[in-house]
Amino acid sequence: MLAPPIHCSRQRLAARILALTADTEVLPTAIPHVTLFRRPGPVAPQAVVYEPSLAIIAQGKKRTLVGNETYIHDDAHFLLTSIDLPTIAEVLDASRALRSKDTA
Repeated sequence: MLAPPIHCSRQRLAARILALTADTEVLPTAIPHVTLFRRPGPVAPQAVVYEPSLAIIAQGKKRTLVGNETYIHDDAHFLLTSIDLPTIAEVLDASRALRSKDTA
């Protein structure tokens, strides 16, 4: 049996996050150090210190500035940091609705 295409897995992940965060934008989970975030729309650039983490974007797009470097993470790119990382971060593309890959 073939694994489903990655965009189907991302859509399922986005749908699950949307269902779990219906009443909040930030949801700490029962799993230590795992937090779900949902933004209903773009967010202006803001200073953020990322703790060591893996950020997976199920839907939408985010830009992170680290010094003179710009990183875009979306459903095809993630952010991994092993140290506290001072950044400027902004959400470029976000929606209250679940979007299919074909309409995004």
